[in-house]
Amino acid sequence: MINNKLSVSTNMVENSISICFINQVPKAIIWLYDVTGKAVINLTVNNCITNYHLNVEPLVNGMYLLKVDLQKESFAERVIISK
Repeated sequence: MINNKLSVSTNMVENSISICFINQVPKAIIWLYDVTGKAVINLTVNNCITNYHLNVEPLVNGMYLLKVDLQKESFAERVIISK
């Protein structure tokens, strides 16, 4: 859990990262950066009720930084993709 707003977990069986929001989120901007700092995923999710599954199938194994921007707050967490 990043904090009391959301939690993040990886599910390599489904090739996804699950982002679980504690409350409904009107808008979330999701970024995933590789170890060089390059943004490999950038998307906007509107009206996310609780869970969002981010597809990471096209990415290679390694460490990434997941950043989630929620209106006035930003959260970041390292995630490891290992298929």
